[in-house]
Amino acid sequence: MSAIDAPTEHYKRRSVCKQATSAVGRYCCKAVLAHRQGGVVATYDTHEYLMEKREALEAWAQRIKSIVEPTPAKVIKLRRGRR
Repeated sequence: MSAIDAPTEHYKRRSVCKQATSAVGRYCCKAVLAHRQGGVVATYDTHEYLMEKREALEAWAQRIKSIVEPTPAKVIKLRRGRR
């Protein structure tokens, strides 16, 4: 049985980006991770994406909550059959 390494910062950031991209798009993902845009985008796109970043981080928080506090499974008790 092999030990599982603790997640690295890179792995955590990649996981957040994957969730953010599916929720709000690639550009917002970069904004959430505090990546700077380059070239023409940096010059002309001055929008701060505050609402989009909030949406992405709320989606990520919901995902974490679903892992930490999963909803209980619906288990149905079965009767024993006759032999």
